[in-house]
Amino acid sequence: MASLRHWERIVATQNSELPRLSRHIAEKEAQKMNDKGILLETGTNEVEILELLVGGQSYGVNVLKVKQIISYEPKSLTQIYGLHAAVKGIFLFRNKPVPMINLSTYFGHVDGNFDEKLDDRVVVICEFNQSSYGFLVDGLTKIYRISWDQIQSPPYLVQNIEAMVTGVVPIENREIMIMDLESIVGEVVGEKKFEADVSNLDSGLPCESMRLIIADDSALVRQQISQRLEKAGFTGVCVCANGQEAYDQIVLSSTRTPNETFDVLITDIEMPVLDGLTLCKKVKSEYPNIKVLILPSLITDQMIIKCEAVGADAHLSKAELKTLIPQIETLFSLVAA
Repeated sequence: MASLRHWERIVATQNSELPRLSRHIAEKEAQKMNDKGILLETGTNEVEILELLVGGQSYGVNVLKVKQIISYEPKSLTQIYGLHAAVKGIFLFRNKPVPMINLSTYFGHVDGNFDEKLDDRVVVICEFNQSSYGFLVDGLTKIYRISWDQIQSPPYLVQNIEAMVTGVVPIENREIMIMDLESIVGEVVGEKKFEADVSNLDSGLPCESMRLIIADDSALVRQQISQRLEKAGFTGVCVCANGQEAYDQIVLSSTRTPNETFDVLITDIEMPVLDGLTLCKKVKSEYPNIKVLILPSLITDQMIIKCEAVGADAHLSKAELKTLIPQIETLFSLVAA
């Protein structure tokens, strides 16, 4: 029953009219998780992916980002003109306005003509960066528990056109495309970019000699963090697209002279090949002098416990990037102490 309660917290319905497909998924997956145990052990490099159907293609999202699933009610939408074509409108969720993004439109699929009375599409409400967003999808399939190393980097063609996909998971003779929700929101809704405010930075730290490494699978987030660091005067910044790339760079740097080792690791949690929690666990075990700052999309009590369990020195949500530089000052002062 613990698994069922956990699932209900993730996909609690807003009303009793949630399509039967979604309810069937909840019951089926709850029983499966009850057999295996739903809570993932911290630092095991595992993740649970909810498969979404959009225009006949399978897309995936981390279950931890799913706040709720509700039935699609077109009449509840307030349309606002002049926005991105993928924005269906604004709807109220727990008395707060939330933008609804039509993923079929965003990814260029043909959005079929649905009869309002027969339209059984659902809205997946996700929360990250201290904000909620609704994503309209054609349907749901199931939840998969997989290892991050099963998630392959996107093909070069996908990377080249800057599609908002961070990885591909081959499952049951098909491919599930893992979405970069932060970048999608940034493009569609015009999410605020975090400009580097360094007016109060007067720490006297030798920024040019400090070496920092960033691990994040979102191109948008990597750009925001690296630009912020560069504007603050940090020149020794290494940027990686996943945890494995970062770990390899750290290992490589350890074979060189001491002044080429990294001082601070800034890492996301959700990444292909090697996730941030497992990366932190490995780094703190093998290179304890490297300070680790975990940068998830959302900070919860459970996430704080997980960060502490793998030995992270600090954690900061992406919505709090304006405090990144002071946080690094603190971490580096610990390194120098």
